[in-house]
Amino acid sequence: MMNLIYFFIVVFANIIGSFSGMGGGIIIKPLVSIASHLPLETVLFYSNLSIIVMCFTSFIYSQWKKTTKYGKDALYICLGSLTGGLAGSILLNLGLSSLESIMKELQIALTIITIVAGIWYQCKGKPVQHLWTKPWKIFCIGAIMGAFSILLGIGGGPLNVLLLMMLLGFPLKKATSYSLISVLGSVSIRVIMSFDHIHQIQYQTSTMLVFMGSAFVGAIIGILIKKHLNMKNFKKLYISTLGGVILLNIINLFIG
Repeated sequence: MMNLIYFFIVVFANIIGSFSGMGGGIIIKPLVSIASHLPLETVLFYSNLSIIVMCFTSFIYSQWKKTTKYGKDALYICLGSLTGGLAGSILLNLGLSSLESIMKELQIALTIITIVAGIWYQCKGKPVQHLWTKPWKIFCIGAIMGAFSILLGIGGGPLNVLLLMMLLGFPLKKATSYSLISVLGSVSIRVIMSFDHIHQIQYQTSTMLVFMGSAFVGAIIGILIKKHLNMKNFKKLYISTLGGVILLNIINLFIG
């Protein structure tokens, strides 16, 4: 029964994650926490695996259908995210051991702050006057996104899209696609590092496969939604999604 619940949660989360560039973890983590009593480390492990599947599916589909053109900047962002993800993973591991009692509250607070900033930028913000187009600056953007992606425990977030639009001048749809490149890099590091203590994570193979399979389904649906929306409607849906995620995190804070 729980696997069926997880299936619908992960499909829904990765529909949102794939079209918005936020990564499915921003939905999976609070919903699974509300629906189950799984330890935080287990939820993050399942969530991270599903995020990798979703990001990889989105990237392959984009290349196949040529819906997004990726340049060298995508490589710099990915490498930066790998580095930032490594740093974020180390800090998060330290946090789980020394700040376990308030880690959830800290992650939710940071998530809400970044979402509010993302909504503000979509309504009022403009790119910086001098865009960060040099390779080392793009690498730094990726590192920042990778670190915060892991520290927030959501696999990615509105911060990615915000930075890509503000510092690189990307349009919204392109920013969401590039955001998933960053998410893929940072979360891959987190999963690799988790193998060092995999025996301590309370996971079931059947549940893990449910998360990964449903992530693939959600990714395909999300990609198709993104493809068929014009920019105006896509922006409205994106902002509405951010508002919904704020509400979800507030609910999780009190009853999750």
